[in-house]
Amino acid sequence: MSNLSRITAFFEERRSLFPKKFKPGRGCSPLRQAQIDRIRAFKAILKEHETTPLETTLDNFRRDRDPNKEIQVWEHIARVYQLELAARPNADATERALVYKAIFACSFPPR
Repeated sequence: MSNLSRITAFFEERRSLFPKKFKPGRGCSPLRQAQIDRIRAFKAILKEHETTPLETTLDNFRRDRDPNKEIQVWEHIARVYQLELAARPNADATERALVYKAIFACSFPPR
């Protein structure tokens, strides 16, 4: 099995940990403007791969008991992604996707 196949399989396995859709309803944590700005910033860095609409993302963070922890995880993913791409200036779309998937998969512990 190639590295790409292993990482893709690992990513697909992790994807099943997250619900496909949240039920509409009130969030449990209001977001401050500074948090919204931080979310926008990491989404801008990861826009090629993280394509969830901003309003959906904000709603998802509002449902989190501690949105700051989750924001920090995504900021870390974005920072590592930027560092990895800086080391790979000629990375094509396939390699960028592989880098993102590997970082994403390693950022959330298995159940």
